[in-house]
Amino acid sequence: IRQEFVAKLAGQEDDAFAKGLGDSSKQPLGIARDTTITQNVTAAVAGTYTVDDLSSLVYAVPGWARKNGAYFGNSAAEEAVALMKNSLGEYLWQPATAEGRPATFRGYPWHTVDGLPSGSGTAGKPLFFGDMRAAYMIADRRKFTVDMLRERFIDEGKIGLLVTHRVGGSTIRPLGLAYYAV
Repeated sequence: IRQEFVAKLAGQEDDAFAKGLGDSSKQPLGIARDTTITQNVTAAVAGTYTVDDLSSLVYAVPGWARKNGAYFGNSAAEEAVALMKNSLGEYLWQPATAEGRPATFRGYPWHTVDGLPSGSGTAGKPLFFGDMRAAYMIADRRKFTVDMLRERFIDEGKIGLLVTHRVGGSTIRPLGLAYYAV
């Protein structure tokens, strides 16, 4: 049961860090909704990913953010990027070579974040580049509370479990991230 709770909470946290609405909704403020992240590259052709645009995205952040930079994109963005080739027809995407190591694109790690929204223009923000560890802070209480709800399910011979976990997140160095406006 514990593994199921952990997996479910991890998915919810990933979604919240990507597109959470912030304090008023009792969620972390996700990077896709954070208006302080203003560095971006707009697609040369709407709805199309290009190698030049993604290369420019790397330089939309300062040098300190490139040093530990990585790409973060949803699965649709990952597919589009994974299919990019150079002039010799070779894929620019390099799959992970070892367990626990991310795939890379043009030498930078790629992390899939399915919570990032799809869509086009600045509303979509399906792909980011930067130093997430320096730019985004996660406040995790590392404490689960589990309450048993016996009375609610007594007629059915079941016991309900209410699991709570407190976590927050927000951008602390917005210059460390840039998004791709497809």
